[in-house]
Amino acid sequence: MGLGDPSWSSLLYCAPMVIRAAALASLCVSLPSFAQPERSVRLEYLRGPGAETCPDRAAVRVAVGDLLGYDPFHDDEGRTIRTHVARSARGFEAAVDLMEAAGPWRGVRRLESKKGDCAQLAGALVLALAIAIDPMMASHPAEPAAA
Repeated sequence: MGLGDPSWSSLLYCAPMVIRAAALASLCVSLPSFAQPERSVRLEYLRGPGAETCPDRAAVRVAVGDLLGYDPFHDDEGRTIRTHVARSARGFEAAVDLMEAAGPWRGVRRLESKKGDCAQLAGALVLALAIAIDPMMASHPAEPAAA
């Protein structure tokens, strides 16, 4: 089987297409990291009187990071999420405010729990923070942690 053989010429003809297809496939594998950049914010977190049983700032950071699959909190970031958790007459309440770097407050979300412990509110708060940081989080779920 020599270079003049028809099978060789068809292989040589297809080689550039195979190389292009392989390059395109490798680009597509790495493309999601460019298409969905990790979003980051600065976190201001305050627990008011009576809310000491609610998660502290560190626990909230870890829980949101676990949900998103990356740590979205950076103190030097321009975007800010201000969160205030407090005891209410019926249970617990939280306010989540999002502010862009150079603009006014962009949105406010109020959460309420009518239970005597903060677990229900904490779960809703973590989800609300994750969605505020990365509204498209449901389209790219976090990978399970490596063991």
